[in-house]
Amino acid sequence: MRLVRLGDQTSQVGSDLRAALSSWGEGDSVLGGVALLGVTPVGCGRPVEAIVLTPRGLVVVVGVDLPDPAIRLEAPLNAPWKADNWPLVRSDGVTNPAGAAMRIAGTVSRVLEQARVEPLPVTTVIAVGPYVQQVVQPAIDMHRGVRVLHPRPKSLLDAVRELTTYKRASSVDNARHVLSTVVGVHTAFTPHELIAEGFVDAVTPSMAKEHTTLIPRITDLTEPPDGVDQGGKGRGRAGRRGSGGTTRGRVPVGSTRGTARGAVPGSPRRTVGAAHGSALAASPAGVRQSGDQVLRLLTGEGKTGWTRWLPLGVLVLLVIVIIVIIVLLV
Repeated sequence: MRLVRLGDQTSQVGSDLRAALSSWGEGDSVLGGVALLGVTPVGCGRPVEAIVLTPRGLVVVVGVDLPDPAIRLEAPLNAPWKADNWPLVRSDGVTNPAGAAMRIAGTVSRVLEQARVEPLPVTTVIAVGPYVQQVVQPAIDMHRGVRVLHPRPKSLLDAVRELTTYKRASSVDNARHVLSTVVGVHTAFTPHELIAEGFVDAVTPSMAKEHTTLIPRITDLTEPPDGVDQGGKGRGRAGRRGSGGTTRGRVPVGSTRGTARGAVPGSPRRTVGAAHGSALAASPAGVRQSGDQVLRLLTGEGKTGWTRWLPLGVLVLLVIVIIVIIVLLV
């Protein structure tokens, strides 16, 4: 617990309160947090003994001096107090000092709500002195977050632990915001000092794991079908097969590949239409290319001299023979 003295103590029991807080030591080994001593909260017209901010709640500590030490103190919130079965009589005429403490705690809670800080439970400890051995409180008052006690180190520690029960530890940024809002000026606590007192950094492993979804990485890219052009970069399987040295890219059906090795110049070029017979029969373009090949054979394209008309003459002779046979049969 880190102590910051901003003003003098407001009651005689304040010295016992500060001694109890100091006994916890700095850091969160006993109870982490920050205690502002002698501070006047924003909106309040009087100082309080302490504002204790822990990672899980805020406690307003108000000091009350009794006329005499007491063995047993009955301290309800809505009725006069009794010390050793005698009504409490003070010089200021107040018979129930809890009323002023509750008003201060309510003011602090409203100030934090208006500042829109992360909601923390705001509770109250009424430190009574100079000495009280036993304090009797109704159960309904204890459920409202109020403890009346003499500030011994253990009794004060137990009370603060019972009152600060927020579901998660406050962050460093939120702690600085709360302190600045309560005091009204910027506090000079460094993140390292607040982390040492049990406040958490903005990003923690537990916060990082909440509401996260693992999106699997796509590593299996399906290969496009053969012949599908992907922006001019892909050639299909047939095009990639040329990298092995046997075929360099896709050969259009029916196109010529030039003369073979050892062939005589001027001889008819070989086509690859025969190797793709199924493809020729499967497309109109292949049928037209096959007709062009037959026409070139009949017209003798690429031949010279009388050999150019030899295929056509053979065809004419074959037609005459067929006609003679039909006449004889008739």
